[in-house]
Amino acid sequence: MSNTKIWVISIMGIICGWLLVVSAASLAPVFWSLSMAYFIFPLVLLLEKKLRIRRIIAVALAMLVILGVFVVLFSSVLPLLINQMMVFAREISAYSLRFVRLVDQLQAYLDGLGLDSRVSGSLDDVLGQVLTMIGNAAREFVSSVLGVVSRAADIVIVIILLFYFLLDGQRMTE
Repeated sequence: MSNTKIWVISIMGIICGWLLVVSAASLAPVFWSLSMAYFIFPLVLLLEKKLRIRRIIAVALAMLVILGVFVVLFSSVLPLLINQMMVFAREISAYSLRFVRLVDQLQAYLDGLGLDSRVSGSLDDVLGQVLTMIGNAAREFVSSVLGVVSRAADIVIVIILLFYFLLDGQRMTE
């Protein structure tokens, strides 16, 4: 091969690699759908041959079976998870109130001792940092809840692509 061809192939490889890295987040549902279709397709073929039904019905049946398995799994786990999140949300406000009261009592006690103003100022700084950390933790919690919503949208996309890949996957490879 000539040097020009090697350079062109190398540059094209770098560009393709960069495009994959940049678009990896948006391509993840496609890869999940493809991998799931690879494992579910034998079930579709089995249903199609054994029951002698059309492919679209076999795909729908296979997806209903898999959806049923997920529903059973999530129906046993999801109520527990929601219950724990509700308990956490109720108790976090109580804990924050207790913490604020404890800080006020500590500050009143230290003021009663007659400590130097630098010490109480440093203590105020430390308590401010603790409150900032608690606020950051609450922000992280909200961010993770929004991440769950985003994942739910990804799941819908995966299901739609999975249906398409199972229905017309052989034509795509041809």
